[in-house]
Amino acid sequence: MAKETVAKAAGKKKSGKFTLPANLSFRRSIDVSDGLMYSVMPDGTRRPVVVEQVTVRGAMGNSTAGYTKQGVPLVGEALEKAQNPTKPNIQSIDRAALDVDSDILELAFSLAFHGGGNAPDACSKVDYRDAMAGFIEIAREKGIYEDLARRYLWNLVNGRVLWRNGYGIPDGCVLKVGAKEYSFDWGVLRERKRFPGLDAVATACISGADGVPGLVRDISLALAGSTDLLAIDVAIRVRSYRGAEVWPSQEFVEETQKRRNGREISRVLAARGSRVDGNFVRHGYMHSQKIGNAIRTIDEWHGDATFGAIPVEAFGWVQSELVALRAPADENAGLDAYRSLESVGMTAAALGENKKGAVEQSLYTLAIIVRGGVFGVSEKEVALAPVAEVDANG
Repeated sequence: MAKETVAKAAGKKKSGKFTLPANLSFRRSIDVSDGLMYSVMPDGTRRPVVVEQVTVRGAMGNSTAGYTKQGVPLVGEALEKAQNPTKPNIQSIDRAALDVDSDILELAFSLAFHGGGNAPDACSKVDYRDAMAGFIEIAREKGIYEDLARRYLWNLVNGRVLWRNGYGIPDGCVLKVGAKEYSFDWGVLRERKRFPGLDAVATACISGADGVPGLVRDISLALAGSTDLLAIDVAIRVRSYRGAEVWPSQEFVEETQKRRNGREISRVLAARGSRVDGNFVRHGYMHSQKIGNAIRTIDEWHGDATFGAIPVEAFGWVQSELVALRAPADENAGLDAYRSLESVGMTAAALGENKKGAVEQSLYTLAIIVRGGVFGVSEKEVALAPVAEVDANG
């Protein structure tokens, strides 16, 4: 790598310092559609998974049915006025299931990789923009984009995007990229704690395996902005049993929006209008944000050995565990997004010198940029590695 590139990473300033921008944002570089859910029929045709409103009779099970907020058991009149556990719990909910003649669910969505985030959408400091441009250039030269592309592809074809719908028997995953088609057996990639390497992903490819390295290259070039956007259609299937209940995304709506057909709906599922055999139905789908979360579950550099890959988030948030693995106050944790973006010049210089940990930090920093978001901070000067001390040849 040329010394000029490292100089660019240092913001072209001999002082080795630059000012952080109060206004900083990046456009995401992976755009994902909502995932429509289908029942695959015995003849190979598809029918929309229908979301229906049903009324069920259950039992009271929440803590307020038998206890005060302080944990004291309710008795007598207080118990009668509460959600009494001796009374039935009748509620209206949304429910979705496969067609009675189908035992295969298909989740279908599209996405595009592009280089929209390679430069800040908004940046109030020119010297920071220069430092970021230097980091991006070094990341291209050092193959950081290729490494991210391998991991994004892994999550497209390992069943993670199915979330709780993936409990059944894998029935294949097909990626369509223009005229090319790749088929994967995602069942062999079910161990998702850590990225198994591109060879494992290629092994899972039933047809078109020879083209997997080329597909990774195409994804990386699109993310780096070296080519136009790369559009991919994804269809992933899982087999369970006929009429099985399936799980579109759940909507979080205001209490005032929970009434339908004169009833309060305690569980609202994501659905859009569609027609089947001339009749209007509510077609179940998964939110694009949920699919995107699965695709970007590649952060293995957070520093906590008890966790594998987690979604790329500003503070390493793991929703299922209610923990933040990149919490700013945790000295043993990896840098959070703000400190990573603040240190972009130092990271670029370290990557240029092949220093230990530079690749891992670069992967997270670039993944945050690919994710996109608003990252404005208080303006202050931060240090860069002085250009004269950087050995461009490592």
